[in-house]
Amino acid sequence: MTDEEFFSYKLPAVTKILAIIFGDEEFKNIPKSVLDAACERGSYVHKYIENTINNIDNGIVPLEYQIYIDYFDDWKNKYKPEFIFSEQKCVSKKYGYKGIIDTLFIEDTELIMCDWKTSSNLNLFKAKCQLNLYLLLLEDSYPEFKNKINKLKILSITKNGYKYYNFEVDKKLAKSILYIYEVMKDGK
Repeated sequence: MTDEEFFSYKLPAVTKILAIIFGDEEFKNIPKSVLDAACERGSYVHKYIENTINNIDNGIVPLEYQIYIDYFDDWKNKYKPEFIFSEQKCVSKKYGYKGIIDTLFIEDTELIMCDWKTSSNLNLFKAKCQLNLYLLLLEDSYPEFKNKINKLKILSITKNGYKYYNFEVDKKLAKSILYIYEVMKDGK
């Protein structure tokens, strides 16, 4: 799916759904310059990882991002994932939302969907909700993956190292979130 096709769908993204349900209070007291820098860092690290997965040369890494890249490389060398895709755009007309899944890979014979995070302020419940929404989205967009994903994970990379989180598959949670979103957006 091209960017043009993906963005032509006037459906909410997973991030918008979660923002409506959970709000953005966690960012309220953070200066805009700090949020902008975090966004830029996250975008760079995501692009670096996508290029790495797709065997595209990243060139010289800016010094301020090198530590994040080193930790990603440490993780990759330790777990040896066999990547299937990165930055996969998905649209679900059935459920009425869209999103971009960071990656799907095989690790020790298990099919894993994983999201990259570069924030040191990770809300684990919100992350679990996000991953399960992505799972529902992936299975609706690509039926060949239905009931094939063994684990949901997040690789959180910060300037102090990385953490590799496991989350249980919970499609009922994802469907509940979509129901709550529908109620909240319509003001019922």
